[in-house]
Parts: sequence; C-alpha cells; structure tokens
Amino acid sequence: MKSKLHDRLPQIFQSEHQLKLIDHFIGFLLNVLAKDVVLDSAENVTVIQISDLDWTVVRYPRLVNGDHTRKYQVGYVSKDSGTQLSRVDGADFVLKELVEK
Repeated sequence: MKSKLHDRLPQIFQSEHQLKLIDHFIGFLLNVLAKDVVLDSAENVTVIQISDLDWTVVRYPRLVNGDHTRKYQVGYVSKDSGTQLSRVDGADFVLKELVEK
C-alpha cells in the first residue's frame, strides 16, 4: 500500500528581514553552476513519491549557527520562505517529526 508522502521544508520565518545579497547570489550560483544538482534533487523526490516508502522529505535552506527559536515554516518554498535556518531549529523539526510519526 502506497503511503502519502509529505514534502516538507522547514524554514525560519523572515517576514521582518529582507533577503540578503549573499542569499540572492547563492541562488544564482546554484542555478548557473549546479543546475543538474537542482534537477537531480527534484527527481529524487519523484522516485520517493512513486515508491511504497513512507518518507518525509526535509530540505533545509542555508544552515547557520543560531538560537533555538522554534519559529520555522513547514511546507513548500514560496516568496515568503526564509533563506536560512539555525541548525538547532532544524534538529527540533526532525525530532518532532520522528516523535509524531
């Protein structure tokens, strides 16, 4: 029986912050220099979705050393998504997922 896959992306809420120039630059570089990597990443999710596996796909933005804020967005990437996440908040999300599933 095929289980529903949740493709979730935790990210810090950054409504009060503007994207930094470095974040735009990194995104540009990824699309120009590592386009195949970006496309492979999307294909990996497709392979998981059509399998019989029950997985939660977690994709972090740029990981930074920071405080444990417990403020992160879960869902698909949008214009309101953050560009960085503290490692502590990333671990918080994964541990909550393990306990809840």
